[in-house]
Amino acid sequence: MNDRNDDLMKFFWKLAEYDENCTVKTTKQLLRKLEDSQKDYDSVGKDLKYTLRRLVKGVSSNRNCARQGFSVALCQILRKFTVISPEKVLASVTKHLQLSKQDGKADTGSILLGRAMVYMALIQSGRLAQGSAECIKTVAGHLQDMKRKRSYLQQICIGAIIQLIAQVDTEKFQECVLPCIQKELMQGWDKCSPDSLLLLLVCRKKYKNLIGKSFLKEHWSRPKIITEKNFDNIWRVVLKSSETYPVIHPVTPEVIEHFVKSDVSVADFWSRGVNLLFCSNHTRSTNLGLHILGEIIPHIVTPGEAESVWCPTVLSVLVRHIDKKLNKDNPVHAMASKVTNSLVTYLQKCGDGKIQHAVLTKLFDLKGERVSTDMSRVIERITLSLTSDGAERYGNFLMKYFADTIERRDNQEEQWSRKVIVRMKDVISEVRNLVTLNSTCTDHDRQLHLLQFLAVHSFWVVSRRTEVVHCTRTNRSIDNVMRKHIQDNFFKALNNLLVYKTEKSKSTSVIAYIHTGQRLIQYMQTLMKSDNAAICLVMEQQDKIPREWKADWNKVLETMESVQTKHIPDDSDKMTTGHAFLLLLFYNITQLLVDPATASSHLEDVYGCLQNAFKSKRKSVSQKSAEEPEWIEVMTEVLISMMSQGSVLARTTATDVYMAIADHLTPASVQLIVDVLMADDKEGSDGPVSFEDDEQDDEMEGVEEEDAIEGGNGEVEEESESSESEEEEEEEEEEEEAVNEEFRQKLRSALGPAADVEESDDEELEDMSDSEMFKLDHVIAAAFKGMRQAKAKEKNDNKKQMLAFKIRLLDLLMVLAKEKMSADVVMELNLPLLELMLNGEKKKEERALGQHAQKLSQLMYRQGKELHDGDLDKEACTERIMDIIHFSTRPILSQSLVNSVSDACLLVILLYMNVGAATGEPSPVRTRSRNGPKKDQPKKDHTDTPKVRHDEVMEIIKDNLDQCLHGRSIKDKTGRDLHLNPSLFLNMFTKYPVLFWDVTSSLVKVYQDNSIKVYNKTQASAMLANMLNKDVVEKIGEDVWTTFATSTFATLTEVICNTTKENYFAKLMHNMLQILSKISSLSGTAQGCMLSAEAQTRLTDLLPRCSKENRRLARALLKKANPEFEVDSREKNEGKKQKKRKMKENNESSPEKMKKPNDSELKEENGNSPKLNELKELNGNSPKKVKKPKKTKTKGEDGKSLKKSKTMDVSS
Repeated sequence: MNDRNDDLMKFFWKLAEYDENCTVKTTKQLLRKLEDSQKDYDSVGKDLKYTLRRLVKGVSSNRNCARQGFSVALCQILRKFTVISPEKVLASVTKHLQLSKQDGKADTGSILLGRAMVYMALIQSGRLAQGSAECIKTVAGHLQDMKRKRSYLQQICIGAIIQLIAQVDTEKFQECVLPCIQKELMQGWDKCSPDSLLLLLVCRKKYKNLIGKSFLKEHWSRPKIITEKNFDNIWRVVLKSSETYPVIHPVTPEVIEHFVKSDVSVADFWSRGVNLLFCSNHTRSTNLGLHILGEIIPHIVTPGEAESVWCPTVLSVLVRHIDKKLNKDNPVHAMASKVTNSLVTYLQKCGDGKIQHAVLTKLFDLKGERVSTDMSRVIERITLSLTSDGAERYGNFLMKYFADTIERRDNQEEQWSRKVIVRMKDVISEVRNLVTLNSTCTDHDRQLHLLQFLAVHSFWVVSRRTEVVHCTRTNRSIDNVMRKHIQDNFFKALNNLLVYKTEKSKSTSVIAYIHTGQRLIQYMQTLMKSDNAAICLVMEQQDKIPREWKADWNKVLETMESVQTKHIPDDSDKMTTGHAFLLLLFYNITQLLVDPATASSHLEDVYGCLQNAFKSKRKSVSQKSAEEPEWIEVMTEVLISMMSQGSVLARTTATDVYMAIADHLTPASVQLIVDVLMADDKEGSDGPVSFEDDEQDDEMEGVEEEDAIEGGNGEVEEESESSESEEEEEEEEEEEEAVNEEFRQKLRSALGPAADVEESDDEELEDMSDSEMFKLDHVIAAAFKGMRQAKAKEKNDNKKQMLAFKIRLLDLLMVLAKEKMSADVVMELNLPLLELMLNGEKKKEERALGQHAQKLSQLMYRQGKELHDGDLDKEACTERIMDIIHFSTRPILSQSLVNSVSDACLLVILLYMNVGAATGEPSPVRTRSRNGPKKDQPKKDHTDTPKVRHDEVMEIIKDNLDQCLHGRSIKDKTGRDLHLNPSLFLNMFTKYPVLFWDVTSSLVKVYQDNSIKVYNKTQASAMLANMLNKDVVEKIGEDVWTTFATSTFATLTEVICNTTKENYFAKLMHNMLQILSKISSLSGTAQGCMLSAEAQTRLTDLLPRCSKENRRLARALLKKANPEFEVDSREKNEGKKQKKRKMKENNESSPEKMKKPNDSELKEENGNSPKLNELKELNGNSPKKVKKPKKTKTKGEDGKSLKKSKTMDVSS
């Protein structure tokens, strides 16, 4: 019995742990243990009886979580073993949880709590309701008594009584439970407590015949509990239940449940108690009020109820407690977060735009207040989940609010408060968010309406009411700060709409955006043509619009109309070159409103590109000069300039335009981007913004000047160049003077009065003391240090801007690679991307740029099969292959970069051979092995066939592979010695073994060449092993495979036969065994692919030196060659095991067991102690190894180290 108790004790210890999962797991294990030990289900077994006693007795313990864990286990045991009757449990409670006079206050409380936990287990298991009436009456009476004795037991006891009422039938309730609680049911509203109201509601819900209208009218004044006349009484009781803070009394959810099922409005009940809950500013009542609010949110059915629920009092409380920073550990904050989550979930599921609008208009009142970021996120989540109806209602409300506020200011001419300014800015931001919603993504009319509202208030002043849309109210009082905010949101809305997928595909979404933009420009044109006295265009720093600006505006409109008419096909669902120009023209016409100079410059380039892009071929040849750049190159320069701008809309537009003109891209145009990517960030270089604003525009102007002076004598060019250089020098001098003057002022302020002393030779001036001089030295040093730090900071900022600009250009190319990219463009990008990746590994600040370059390189390789066939130059391809091979010799730090270099080389090879990079068509090897010459085919030029290209590539690969394996260096273009990396070939051969199958002969010859080092042989073995698989055998043909398999297997078998323990290398042997295993499994019944007898013998001898993996491979080969090998080895192993087992039995059966002697037993002078003699006898007098002492070095007179002679210490 003691052993059994010990086994059960571990469960009781685990049940007391704090982990809930451990409690559940231990309870299940205890049930299985008791079930196994319970032989007879008609009686209580010993283990079950012991467990019951331990649980009942230990449930009163305050050790860790013993009460919770023991009560859970007791409840499950009572459910599982019906042999335990409630009478037995109550008898155990009486015996082990008996109160005595000697018990103190704490002990008495623990015993009462233990009783309550046992009663709860009885009720929750369902066993008490099945028991006798006497047991039910006893438990109900005890619970009522304990509830009155201890306040902290009220929640447990009332919960147990409520569960008991729900389980018993009417007869038992009337006989056993009702007499115990009847006094509380008849208290009335004057003496009503939360427990009494809870009991009344539960009994009324289940036993209406016992607690009927007559009973309620007699004791509770009215025949109904849930009625408007009882609101005040109910709220008084509910408020009293907040004394259990932070726990919510069960009467609250019960009251809400009854209200929901009744015909009384929950919102009316809530409105009656809002002030009682929140106006007192008590934490307890606030927590209770937020809980009730979260419970009634799902039951709001009308917009009126929503408005009454979300009153200003509720909103102010919610805003005050939702801030996580101010209420980090406050339970009220957790309750407020729960309420907001419930609100968002409800509004997402309800689908009623009216209710959504009603809630948002109430939340809108918070705008301008000190709303936390948490509350702002809640409002944003609600806005993004609006239905189309709700979005339309909310948008109209926002625009009307904005117009009303502006018009009131126009009439009153008074300054806005900070609250009004913040609220107006939030209105504009909310309108911008409504442009792109999931529910209105396809409603382009609604999007246009919102964009028109933002546009008219961004750039026009409405002085008088008109009939134009959004101009029916005046907006004269919008100041420059507010107008700038509206402009920013206008361009953000355009960018969001361009990025947002409003249609099924990206192309159709951009086309829809262009159509919306064209309609928006038409609306702007309507504003332009209106009476200036009523609607006037406002531009920053310009009171009057210049005449040239109007000409530019009209020209853009005419050009857009022309492109739409001539170059856009009807019902086109794919982006074309015409769409690219429309998109670019729309962007620039919006920029005319904010930056006319830059936009006009870009428009001139766009007009030129547009004219050349749609010219007829004959005309372009006749009129185009040799030095004039292609239109695609000029367009690329414009897009590069846009990518360097700070405007997100500019970069997004440039990306979509670049994607649309991808079919026209040339290597020369891509080279422009490569030049920027490979530019060094030298000291004093301008940042990205100045790069495209100044230098790029100057380059375009220079092109125009060259066209204008074409045919001249060149003097004008020299004069212009000299004048430009003089202007640059003058500008640099002015900048230096400005810097020096600024630094002089800083130094003057630092020196103070000492700087005002004029230069004088008067000897009567007093000299400064040392302390004063030291102070001035520190001041001057600080001034110079600040100047150096400012320069360093400026230099660092310029570098960061340039890196960000390069990353944007890589993103631009990545968009192109995802869609379509020609083979010649890939050839142009391959090597520069590798340079960026290598720089990213060397320089920490360029790591992000290198990672983007690596992503682009991998994307180009994966999309290889979709590349357009370009006219690739034969010499250029072979030269690029050699360039990448030479690049692989540079010091590369990571294996991922080695693989990227190998993939780049492989991609060039595949493009050169016109093979899909993703699929890899069969190489000419398969063609030679299976396909013979076909008749009735026209003769072809055999000077540049796929076979010829394959042979050329293989010649390059074989030559470099041979140099690599022999450890010889190769020469680059400058004559330097380069050492190749074997990983370059390993990756290529692994991915395309059929394409490079011809190198297998070179790899096999490595084993027969003694001049090659073991490391290179190991690398060659790895390459060969990775090239062998079932797919390769099918593609190269049976004849080619049989020849290869037979010769290779024989060669490797010979190598194994010549391998001894002295020249055994584990990694090389592993690779060779892998090759032999693959050949043996792939060859099937082919002859010559079995180990010879000599090879079997040699391999068997080498097994002890092999690693676990090598032994596995070797045994598989030996078993295939000799099926009896496994039986022989098994017999040998069995013999060894039997021998060891016999020795062990002899040692155990000996009268004196061998013991490990301690140090004192072995420390005998002559070494002949009895213990040592026993060890010698048991071990057969086996000789013992004696450790030699370590060599020590001593220094001689000459200072050189000498080995100290030593002798073996026999006594040790």
